Amino acid sequence: MSLWVAVLAGCGEPRGTGKLGELYIQPLGAVAAGLYTTVHIDDQRTWPEHSDSVDADRVERWDFEGTTLEIQAPAGFDFETTLKEAPASDMTGGYRLRTRCDAEPGSAHEVGVRVMAEGEVRYEDAFELTCYEPTRLELLELVHPYTVPDQPGVGRYFVGGAIEADIALFADTPRGELRVGGEGLELTESHGILRMGEPQHQPLRVTGLILEIAAAGVGPELSYRGASLRLPMEAVHEEGWRLELGTWQGPPGGDYASRTLDAIARSSDGSELRGLQRCAWTTEVIGIDTQDSGCRLHLWGPPAVSDVCVTVYGRTTCGP
Repeated sequence: MSLWVAVLAGCGEPRGTGKLGELYIQPLGAVAAGLYTTVHIDDQRTWPEHSDSVDADRVERWDFEGTTLEIQAPAGFDFETTLKEAPASDMTGGYRLRTRCDAEPGSAHEVGVRVMAEGEVRYEDAFELTCYEPTRLELLELVHPYTVPDQPGVGRYFVGGAIEADIALFADTPRGELRVGGEGLELTESHGILRMGEPQHQPLRVTGLILEIAAAGVGPELSYRGASLRLPMEAVHEEGWRLELGTWQGPPGGDYASRTLDAIARSSDGSELRGLQRCAWTTEVIGIDTQDSGCRLHLWGPPAVSDVCVTVYGRTTCGP
């Protein structure tokens, strides 16, 4: 079969999403130059998209057993290929193609793929990848139940603390600004105030990028390639800051309800400092896993729960 001839699954929509309509190819969004991305070639597709195969209006399947994958890729792509087996008959497996996006930015690059079985072509298709040059970055608030809502990178932070945030990269395109992503992002900071921390894996919540407060200073500037961002923050040496607990927040009355309690870093001058991360809580409430919650305790309980303790950065306080 020629690489340039589309093969359709009967009438209507092609069974695949590649350029030839033969394979179900799914790139994982627009990728920034220099970052890693993974392309999925799945062995099952349903209509409506991603519906359960039992209830789907249409199901297409591909047989990858005993096959290998050949890739024709331009310079700047070095694919690592794995074949993922579906854990069950009604679940999706297929090929996973991982590469760093180092091709010329801003241009669509065609990648050809052949699924081979005993020296013969079983399936053949192609897809396009574009590496986008980032021109702007933002720090976005990480929203989950265990954090105090606030804009990251704003205000006064203590040295030794950290910022957890979602990092957004944007690229300029002929159609306007486009958010781009990828794996392996490493930001630099020219003043030495911030440094990249180890990523956290928390079972109770989403996680973001960790920026550790490494030194005192004002206005650190984060950069990735040509994109940069100056943060309106101050980092201060404050070894004598106190760990405190706020007051329970929730609906009035004595009924059980969703309630929150915040841990607070208090400066020697009485002002509040930012930078608390990785708090560990203990409470009298049985069955509450609080080791990975963050610095806002969130639980279902009465208006006040006694015997609450929080530990972070070698300090412990109890109350409230």
